[in-house]
Amino acid sequence: MKVYDQQSGNWWVHLQGAPMGYWPKKLVAPSLDFGARYAVVAGEIYNSKPGGQHTSTQMGSGHFAPEGFRNASFFKNIELAGADSQFATPGAHDVQAYTNRPECYNLHPPDRKSTQWGMYFYYGGPGKSAQCT
Repeated sequence: MKVYDQQSGNWWVHLQGAPMGYWPKKLVAPSLDFGARYAVVAGEIYNSKPGGQHTSTQMGSGHFAPEGFRNASFFKNIELAGADSQFATPGAHDVQAYTNRPECYNLHPPDRKSTQWGMYFYYGGPGKSAQCT
């Protein structure tokens, strides 16, 4: 997935190389006229606490991040575009990880790099469980 501005003021979203749409300049100006200082990748599960319990809605594949490849969901080849529109892999010091219910959903710290996947992280969880009530 790529989210970027080609100096038009419109912020485009591409998924697996295919354009999905954009946020028009009139919606994001003036806040993003000169680019963005950071990007956020997030997941959210709505929890109305039916019966006083956490929802059983899973995030991603429903597997916890440490279960890794073929189990947990992931983002790979994470890159950020600079002012020159060139994409670069962020360094580990550029990334912050946060989860507010790690017993329900978690992520593998996003400071992992590989030659094949670049910067990547795993995420997910099953929702309601023995640990997540």
